[in-house]
Amino acid sequence: MDSLEVELVQGGGDTNPDGKITIYAAAAPVATVFLENKTWRRRLEIPQILGHVRGHLNSTSDFLLVVTSDRRDRRVLDELRE
Repeated sequence: MDSLEVELVQGGGDTNPDGKITIYAAAAPVATVFLENKTWRRRLEIPQILGHVRGHLNSTSDFLLVVTSDRRDRRVLDELRE
């Protein structure tokens, strides 16, 4: 990794993750990590997560990192893998 860029993802799209980290090597992007942060006030919603996956993960080097304070959300997210 030579550098990285962290930015908020602006609203207005069909689906808007909370942020995006782009990792660069030799000045070319090699991976993008989209961020979604869930809190007790804004709970995990599967349609939102699926929208992020379908709308932003366009290559094998794109990832979605979901951060949540509710341990039960792990089971819900695990079901998406199936």
